[in-house]
Amino acid sequence: MYGGRRKNGTFSKGHSGNPSGVRNDKHPDHWGSAIKHLDGWVSSQTGIGHPAYDKRLSHRMRAPTLSYAEAIEIWRADDIAKRAIEAPIDECFRQGYEITISDEGKFDDLKEAVEDKIEELRLNHCIKRAKCMDRALGGAALLIGANDQRALDQPLIPAEVTSIDWLTVLEPIELQPCDYYNDPTAAKYGEVEYYQLTAFTTYGGTANSGVTQERLPPPTELRIHESRLIVFGGIKVSRYQVHNNVAGSLWGDSKLTSLIEVLRDFNVSWHAAGLLAVDFGQPVISIDNLMLLVAKNPADFQARMRALEQGRSTARAILIDAKKEKFERQSTNLNGIPELLNGLSMRLAAAVDMPLTLLMGMSPKGLGNEGESDVRFYYDRIRGKQVTEIEPLLRFFVKMIMATIRKRKLPKKWCISFHELWQMTDAEKAQARLTQMRTDSMAIKSGVLYPQEVRDSRFGGGYSFETQIDESKKAPGFLATPPNGTPGSPHNPGVGAVHAVGGYARKNPTSKGQPATPEGGDKPPTTRKDDELVMFAGFPVVMECPAGSVRFEARVMKYAYGYIDGALGADGEEVDVYLGPDESAQWVYVVHQTKQPDFELYDEDKVMLGFSSANAARDAYIEQYDERFFGGMSMMPIETFRRKIFP
Repeated sequence: MYGGRRKNGTFSKGHSGNPSGVRNDKHPDHWGSAIKHLDGWVSSQTGIGHPAYDKRLSHRMRAPTLSYAEAIEIWRADDIAKRAIEAPIDECFRQGYEITISDEGKFDDLKEAVEDKIEELRLNHCIKRAKCMDRALGGAALLIGANDQRALDQPLIPAEVTSIDWLTVLEPIELQPCDYYNDPTAAKYGEVEYYQLTAFTTYGGTANSGVTQERLPPPTELRIHESRLIVFGGIKVSRYQVHNNVAGSLWGDSKLTSLIEVLRDFNVSWHAAGLLAVDFGQPVISIDNLMLLVAKNPADFQARMRALEQGRSTARAILIDAKKEKFERQSTNLNGIPELLNGLSMRLAAAVDMPLTLLMGMSPKGLGNEGESDVRFYYDRIRGKQVTEIEPLLRFFVKMIMATIRKRKLPKKWCISFHELWQMTDAEKAQARLTQMRTDSMAIKSGVLYPQEVRDSRFGGGYSFETQIDESKKAPGFLATPPNGTPGSPHNPGVGAVHAVGGYARKNPTSKGQPATPEGGDKPPTTRKDDELVMFAGFPVVMECPAGSVRFEARVMKYAYGYIDGALGADGEEVDVYLGPDESAQWVYVVHQTKQPDFELYDEDKVMLGFSSANAARDAYIEQYDERFFGGMSMMPIETFRRKIFP
């Protein structure tokens, strides 16, 4: 017999196969060897990783259950919950938005009419209300009062809508699904097609009981087609999530579902801190043989306590027996309370997804000590909410409103832009405008923008950094670098700036009405008797070749050509000029013409007057002459050119 075991495998009296008395499935050697092959870290010595010994494994996540009435009460009564629900939506609308119609010239009154209709429908208020319900109650809906001569249970046809008469915000508890799209090949398969409207009301009570009836129920069962509703479905992580939502299985979770536990910890801790503050200084009276006095004569003890209270009321002091009684005030130890409240506040701010300074309405020096970057980052997230959630709603309604106002032609280019949430200081505004001014100047000089476009964009309706481009016009055009040898170019240092078009400040003595002898020379008069002197854009122009005439080499003049009377160019010759079709053009374009044989060296300037853009001036020159001679072009305001010609 070995170890008390018989040969047949049994044990003799007094012996056992389990001398420790521990069940085999509980013995460390047993479970340690049993689970040593499982994935993950498991320790047979400490119990970490074992379901029976690791306390962490006894916890699991469970979504809190929140009733509809509880969600309403929390939204009403808890200031932090109210801010968590309403603040992000309020921030989306805080600075407002702008409706911009690019082709405003044809729709001068449309923008104002749309804004008036938005105000009449209280569109912004309705969207804010529905979005707050969506966050607090797990859903909401906007019922569109679109007049298309069809019943509410019929699909809405936007093309037949003649007007939008009203908007109604519906709570999620008022709507229930009654039919679904059941075609698996359709885009909306599985979504609700018809809703049942059952207005939720509270009956009974008296005038002073606070019980009111806010909305009458529909007279009959009312079905509403989904196209007549803008539905906000709450927070849904899956269509198969457990249906214990606040407003029923159709709707999603409330934002309060993820906040309720954190809110409870936060509020309980702050309330406890408030109680500690009330009892911070607790008076203590020591009485000899107190328990014996209470046991022998409770009435005498109570009389003594009343006497102490009466003495404090009469003499405004505590009157005690110097030998038998002692009075002192003991303070409550509050060490660690501020740190605890600070940690709970930061945890709450993380759950609400809002900087602590904004959540608590405190300055950046308060709890959490966030900086400017945290608030800017929060505003960036609000900007994302504006773009992805609010702007599509506004575009839907604005487009429908415009269609009801303008029955036929609608603007092709229009947009909705939200104003900036972050407001700059005066110094920041000044620096930003200076930077924008330099950018605008570069864009104008490079031919990207017209000066009038910049003027209208910046100061058309309050200062704006956004630039609105007139799409009906071509860009002024990029200006090429002047050719080698151009007066004022980098190849001729000291002459002047590239765009100065220097050398026009001398009077031409050979022009009509001028002295016959030129200063410093004896150049003969060049004006022929048969040349006509005309005024164009305020300049005296000697017309050598009218439009349609034939010049040398049998070249037909597409544009009138001549020279400005009374001025000499940098080369000592008259200032040659082409006259375009737009005498009111406010810019002058100077083509720096090259010469043969390689068309790389500068020859002379040709002034293009009366052209609406740099592109038009360049195209006119090439059409009349030859692209090989085009060596770049400079531009300047017409008044600047006038001062150079006639200083």
